[in-house]
Amino acid sequence: MILRTLEENDLSFIYASYLKSLRPHKSSIANDVYYPNEHKIMESLLLNALTVVLVDNEDSNLIVGWASATIVPELRLVLNYCYIKRRYRKLGYASKLIDTIIEHADEDLPRFCSCHTPSFIRLSSKYRLIYNPYLISLGELP
Repeated sequence: MILRTLEENDLSFIYASYLKSLRPHKSSIANDVYYPNEHKIMESLLLNALTVVLVDNEDSNLIVGWASATIVPELRLVLNYCYIKRRYRKLGYASKLIDTIIEHADEDLPRFCSCHTPSFIRLSSKYRLIYNPYLISLGELP
């Protein structure tokens, strides 16, 4: 597998995987409210985020997973989302993506996550992630 930064042609996969995988965790929200608003949130986050993409060795267009975080120097790191295709889960790829993001930030920065899915809950203790969705909703991220 190869790690690389986000490319323009990755965006449709990023949006689709984000919206589809997060949907069960926000099932009480009507579709006509959920999809356009979550898309806007992710679109806004991606503008200022470090997003790393894991692709197949032989086909750089075959995305295995991705992770996105907003790093505010000297203030905080916010892991926005991490997604791995189902057949590649439990192989350490999420950790590889998150480790890569953390390498780009000061080790002592407080670390937050903006999603509260079972996967994020499992990763939160390993990476010292504090769940805080309000950093996004209050518009505090650059």
